[in-house]
Amino acid sequence: MEHGLQNIFLHHSYFPSVLTKVSCNAHTNITGGNGAGKTTLLSLIPIFYGMEPSKMVSKAGDKKNFVGHYLPSPKSMIVFEYSRMGSLCCAVLYRNQQSLEYRFVQGGAEDVLFSEGALEQLSKYQDANQWLMQSIGQGTEVSKQIKTTKDYRAVIQNNKNVLRQKRQRGDSLLSVAGQFSLCDPVYEMKHIEAITSVLMKSDKLLAKFKTMIVDAFLADQIEVNASPYHKHDSEYIDNLRSLIELEKNHSEFEHALSKRNEIERLWSRLLHFRSLVKERLLSVSAELSSTQDLIGQKVAEQKAQLLVFGEKIETLSSEHHSTKGELTSLSSQIKRIYDKKDEWEYQRNISEKCTEVENRSSLRAALSDAETHYQNLLEVVKSERSEHDVKVSNVRVKAAKQREKLTAIIDDLKTQVSAVERETDRFIAEIKEKHRAQADEYREQRKEGELARYDAISELRFKKKELTSLTQDEISRIDSIQSQLDEIEGKLAGSLESLTTCKSNVAELQTNKSTRLQQRQSLTQDYDNLLRKREDLIRRIEPEENSLRAYLNETAPDWHLSFGKIIRPELLDRKNLKPTPSEYDNGIFGLTLDLEAVELTEEAQSVEVLKQKEVEISKDIRAVDEQLSELSSTIKQLDSSIYTATSERDSVAHQVSELERTKERLRLALKQERAAIETEKANKRKTIDQEISDSQSHYDAYMRETHDVLKNIEAQSYSTQEEYKVSQSDKLGELEELISSNRAMIQDSVNSEKQRISDLNDAFSRLIENKGISASVERESKERYSAAKSRLELAESYVDEVADYRRWMDATWSGLQGMELKEAELKSLALQSESRLKEAKSAMKDFSKSSADEINGLKDRESELVTIKRSLSGVEQSLYNDEINIPANHPVAEALSDSLPVDVLISQSSETASLIKQTLQSIRNAVRKVEAILLSSDKKNKINDHWISIKDKIQREGFEESTDVYYLECAKGIDRLINTVIPDVKQLTVEQIRSVGEGYIRFYQTLDTLNSKVRSVSSILGREINTKNNFPDIGSITVELVSKVQEYAIWTELGAFSNQWEKWIENDRNALPDASFLSAFQRAIDGMKAGGIEGLRNARNANTIEPLIDVKISLVENNRLVVVRNDQDLEEASSEGLSKLAIIIVFCGATRYLCPDPNARIHWPLDELGKISNENVSLLFEFMDSHNINLFCAQPNPNEVLRKFFPIKCEVIRGHGIRRYRPKLMDDSPNPLLSNTSPQEA
Repeated sequence: MEHGLQNIFLHHSYFPSVLTKVSCNAHTNITGGNGAGKTTLLSLIPIFYGMEPSKMVSKAGDKKNFVGHYLPSPKSMIVFEYSRMGSLCCAVLYRNQQSLEYRFVQGGAEDVLFSEGALEQLSKYQDANQWLMQSIGQGTEVSKQIKTTKDYRAVIQNNKNVLRQKRQRGDSLLSVAGQFSLCDPVYEMKHIEAITSVLMKSDKLLAKFKTMIVDAFLADQIEVNASPYHKHDSEYIDNLRSLIELEKNHSEFEHALSKRNEIERLWSRLLHFRSLVKERLLSVSAELSSTQDLIGQKVAEQKAQLLVFGEKIETLSSEHHSTKGELTSLSSQIKRIYDKKDEWEYQRNISEKCTEVENRSSLRAALSDAETHYQNLLEVVKSERSEHDVKVSNVRVKAAKQREKLTAIIDDLKTQVSAVERETDRFIAEIKEKHRAQADEYREQRKEGELARYDAISELRFKKKELTSLTQDEISRIDSIQSQLDEIEGKLAGSLESLTTCKSNVAELQTNKSTRLQQRQSLTQDYDNLLRKREDLIRRIEPEENSLRAYLNETAPDWHLSFGKIIRPELLDRKNLKPTPSEYDNGIFGLTLDLEAVELTEEAQSVEVLKQKEVEISKDIRAVDEQLSELSSTIKQLDSSIYTATSERDSVAHQVSELERTKERLRLALKQERAAIETEKANKRKTIDQEISDSQSHYDAYMRETHDVLKNIEAQSYSTQEEYKVSQSDKLGELEELISSNRAMIQDSVNSEKQRISDLNDAFSRLIENKGISASVERESKERYSAAKSRLELAESYVDEVADYRRWMDATWSGLQGMELKEAELKSLALQSESRLKEAKSAMKDFSKSSADEINGLKDRESELVTIKRSLSGVEQSLYNDEINIPANHPVAEALSDSLPVDVLISQSSETASLIKQTLQSIRNAVRKVEAILLSSDKKNKINDHWISIKDKIQREGFEESTDVYYLECAKGIDRLINTVIPDVKQLTVEQIRSVGEGYIRFYQTLDTLNSKVRSVSSILGREINTKNNFPDIGSITVELVSKVQEYAIWTELGAFSNQWEKWIENDRNALPDASFLSAFQRAIDGMKAGGIEGLRNARNANTIEPLIDVKISLVENNRLVVVRNDQDLEEASSEGLSKLAIIIVFCGATRYLCPDPNARIHWPLDELGKISNENVSLLFEFMDSHNINLFCAQPNPNEVLRKFFPIKCEVIRGHGIRRYRPKLMDDSPNPLLSNTSPQEA
């Protein structure tokens, strides 16, 4: 059975003095001119559902408020007639003076309120309230007066939570709601007034939708605490920072303070080192002076002896060079003789020529025989032969005369060529001889330098080999240091044994303390658990308002014996379960259980039992607290014992440290001494290697220079020879050209002669052939004759050359043996002079080396003594520094060793002076650092106050500020500060930090709960808001809620702080947090101070959490995914029509979810539908009907398609009222203007 709004009646409302009725039991459209009152009429729909009337009236300009505009007179009324459970009811709005009030009336408006009798009675009353109560109430059921819109909304929407709260306050409206709520009493509606007011205005639809969603789903489930920030939070952080900084540097302070006791011991050591350094400085100065005198004496002796050696070497060198020059000249002459002999034998082949000259007689006989044979052969043709011979002879004579003349010319030219060649050979020989002598002389000059350089390299290699073993002096130095090291090691062994005992004592005390700390940690955890249990008990004894437990305690005190045995414990603290009394007296949902068989759960205990447990736990808490106090006292005593034992341990450790440092110094000295010896040798080896390398380089360069000069001499010789050859080649060329020309003419003559003779011979051959003589025999005989004649002529040409060779052998070659004997004699003399020169040079070299080594050794010692003296002087100056003020008559320390090495003495003296300064500086730094840490925080904290009192007392005792004594006294104060004051302040500060931090943690957990709830509600929205639709262009639509908490920077800071908090609580909450905790807490405080989370300032309400939430709508439009996060996205998502349809779909789903009663018909006030296509208009109205929603629109000038979907059409006439359009009744009478023919017939 459907129920919903049927009609709206305006009695003497903004239409003055009239009763106006607006029907709205179907889709309704209102038209009218501008300012006629269409929007005013639409605004009544949200007001019917419980919207605050003031929110529906514009306050711009001088406009009246709702009561003034809608209810201008005491008898003005707005009546909403609605059907409910098969009957009609009325909600009446009227004014009571200047206020709006509500009443519900049973029955229809026209029958009960606006009948003639009822209206007549109204005229008799002063106002509508009296009329309803006294007149109308006599005939029908009239509710009591409802003074607030909130209460009216609770009744009309059957809001059970508000109704329950009203009943708890003694002002129940449950019966009114049960009789007059719009929906079935088993249902309840929420925020229908909000969704209808949102739809009425097209702007900011999503923003208003979000507000409605937050209020409907989250406001009652989430309690967001106000910001935990307080202006004093940073002060606690400052105190904590000071303590953490002190704690971080605690070991440094302890170390610095422990060194205060070292000062006197260090002063005693310093006095001892002053005496030692002074004695050693006098000794070193005396040795340095004697060493410098000895160096001067040795240098003078070396110079005198080297001068003597130089004169002797110069004399021997002159003798050697004279002999060597003579030998070189003679060797060159011998070589030239052998070269000339090779030229005669191999180049000019003189032996064969001599043989031919000796065989001339035989050659003449052979020629005579050949000539006789040839003549005998031609005896037959003697006359013809004679004639032939005459002709041939004439040709030959003529040719011979011509050739003889040409030959004479050639011989003359050859003579000239020979003269030029001999001159060239002579000049070249002279040049070769000259340059050979020059090269030999240069080689001899360079030989001495070459030998000297080679000997220097050999000597350096020998010196390097000598550096592979230790000297006796070096062994003695090493043994001295080793004996001192053995002495120190013996003393160190005894001190180490004492130190082990002290360390064992300290470790035992620290182990005892660690055990106590673990016990305290365990007790602290027990204490925290007990506190949590007590808090849980108190929470159950005094549950939160609106929780299920609070409701049960109030309405059913014995619920724990029945309902409490089977309910899930976590549901008892939920606030959104909306408990309502059931109509069943026994059982649960009609089911009866034997609860006696069910044990009582811990969560369902009675308040009396819980209070008894709370008392017992409180006793346990006090007992644990006493144990914690006793443990803390024990730990403090252990700290004092540890401090005393640590001081004793440190004293022995200092002694051990001093012995170990001395031991290490001696070890280092021993190592350094060995290293110095090795380094010295290595340096010498390195120097020698470098000298060898340099000498080798010089030797190679010297040899290259010699080679280059010799090569230059050879090149110069070759160049001179070539230049001369070139100059002579011009002369030879001219002569050769003339010879060649004459030879050509001779050859021409020979050829001509041969041709003519050949012609004569051919004629003669034919003649003798005719006579019977063979021409070939004659030719062979003639050729033998010609060959014998040619050989004899060639032998005659060798006669002069053979004569020249025999004269050279007699004049030059015969004296070669004497020259070779002389050469051997000179070689022997040269070797003897060279040997004497080498011996003199070697002696000079040996002396130079030995004297130089002696002088260099003395200089090295001098340099070493100068360095030692300089170091001792520097150390002495530092030991008597003005900054080190040792009290008078201070005792001198005993020597650790009788004779320390100089470098160890210098090292330990410098170290002692430096340690005094460092120790005083450490104390200064500790004092200053404490002051810096305290000054960086609040100056009014207890630590700072105590520190100021310490300094004031020191200054009153007469210690001048900034002096060493002042800082030593301050160190005593720091000792008290660290070991007495700070532990007490630390405990107080930790408690303050824990208290403040818990507020931030609770705030973070609240925000985390909000995130979880938003995700949960978003999941519900996705399941419960039905967005299925019949529009082809719009696919699936999803509505999501998104938390914005994580977008705030403070969320990250709070999360980081929560992590640090958990670590601190788990480890030891009695201990100081670390720097990471401090940093995270500071960022959290700064973040909250800077703004924190928007809107979280005061109490919980929907407005508090609304800025932290966003709505995201995802829809598929024309197969395209569109995501809408705000109203601008909605406008830009699609066309105006489709955007309007999409939001209508979402609001329809939300409406039905907020009003789960399927029979309750909801009215939507829409000013305009917008640009929706005709195809979608019919689909829209189908969609609205399927969701049981009526449209109440003010669409101006609707088209024909849209108009037919509004069964109710009204026009607002300004100042008069409302006119409804009704369809014309069907008239079946025929139209006279038309024929009576039926359409089928037409």
